[in-house]
Amino acid sequence: MQLRFEPGVLEAVNVRPGKFFDDGLFSYRVTPAGSIFVGAVSKPLPPGADAELIVVTFKPLKRGVTAELAMSSLSLQGAAGRTIPH
Repeated sequence: MQLRFEPGVLEAVNVRPGKFFDDGLFSYRVTPAGSIFVGAVSKPLPPGADAELIVVTFKPLKRGVTAELAMSSLSLQGAAGRTIPH
């Protein structure tokens, strides 16, 4: 997964796995250019389980400015590496 944000407006101060990845592997990297790259693996969950993937905490750097956060890339794979459409 890749998230993009405006680095002059926001600072990513914390990135942690959501409930979906609590028992799995989780890694991330925040770049100075305003990208957050996330890689994660989870144990299989029952259908309809909570899908909170990640939790990101931002610090605002400017007052009165609207900041944009975008998911610019997402690749989901299920059992045996099968792609999950989204």
